[in-house]
Amino acid sequence: MLLTQGFFGIGIVEDNVDPQGLGRVRVRIYDIHGSDKLKIPTYTLPWANVLHAANYSSHYENIKINTWVFVTTLDGQNAQEIVVLGVFPGIVPETP
Repeated sequence: MLLTQGFFGIGIVEDNVDPQGLGRVRVRIYDIHGSDKLKIPTYTLPWANVLHAANYSSHYENIKINTWVFVTTLDGQNAQEIVVLGVFPGIVPETP
């Protein structure tokens, strides 16, 4: 199986109401999606899976909207297969 070169970046959670109840979130990765929500609206962002530690409880809490996250993509710059690897705690600035 050939994997595309992955991308690592920082994004912000814009939606956390996963219709399938899987704990996924929609993340705007500024280096890929930009900051213009009229050009790329939140509802068009792909759902990102959230990676949890193997020893983590089976009860997962949604990542809050406007939380900064560290992400990778499994499909390079296409950014349709996104995985959230971690959360940056603290105060969220208005712009990246």
